[in-house]
Amino acid sequence: MYEPIIISKEKENNTLVGELKSLENKEASINKKIKTIEGDMTSLEKKINYIEKYFLN
Repeated sequence: MYEPIIISKEKENNTLVGELKSLENKEASINKKIKTIEGDMTSLEKKINYIEKYFLN
């Protein structure tokens, strides 16, 4: 009598675990993109500093 409820709860838990893993993967992807952007910004800052030092002074 209670078995379908247990299976249903188990299935629901598995679905939630799957959704959590999906969100964790999306978070990791976003964090990787942020690191890439930060690296790009650092590179641009270095280029701007070089231009200012050698061409604008």
